[in-house]
Amino acid sequence: NPTNGEYHQRLGLILSELGEYETADTALRSGIAHDSINPARYRRYALWLFAMGQREAGLEMMRKTISLEPQATRDDITLMILSGLGDDEIERAMPECAEPQIIFARYLRKTGNDSMAEEAYRRALRYLPKEEHKNTSYFHEVYNFYMKKERHEAALSIMERAKYYFPKDAGVRTAAGSAYEKIGMRDKAIDEYRAALAIDSKEKNAKKRLEILLSE
Repeated sequence: NPTNGEYHQRLGLILSELGEYETADTALRSGIAHDSINPARYRRYALWLFAMGQREAGLEMMRKTISLEPQATRDDITLMILSGLGDDEIERAMPECAEPQIIFARYLRKTGNDSMAEEAYRRALRYLPKEEHKNTSYFHEVYNFYMKKERHEAALSIMERAKYYFPKDAGVRTAAGSAYEKIGMRDKAIDEYRAALAIDSKEKNAKKRLEILLSE
């Protein structure tokens, strides 16, 4: 089957083992040409390029890999780590879309690199408007990141942006209310909790906090 991309790339890896690197490169590229929408083809070529010391070319291929299969970003980050890449290099492999940036930020937080994680979170929200499907969980994740650091005004700014995209989401309004409370803007917090309950009368957190504030 001369159009099978998997066959081309397996041949390329054999040629590489034999030291025929130029021919191997051609075969690996041919595998992509015959199967251009399969992320596995780009991933295999990227890993080979890393092994050959061609990091920039490998990062370009990995960026295409992640663009085609963003849900596999965590696994691709692991592969890049095993290939000896640092955080700065992995960052360059992240495409301009929200999900990979969010997953990259989670990895950075686990490794204690909060400054880079914050930048990845900000990029994720910057890319989100261009995407057809927007997810409230991304806003909540960034919001929680700031709340845990007691950067309440930054957390509030995230929820204000979320309100623009999800004006009828009770959870977003409740989170905004919590941030307003932390800042000390009691009246604003009450307004947000009331708005949340107007959207969903069963919003427990909003109801609880509103009762507390009104009883003070």
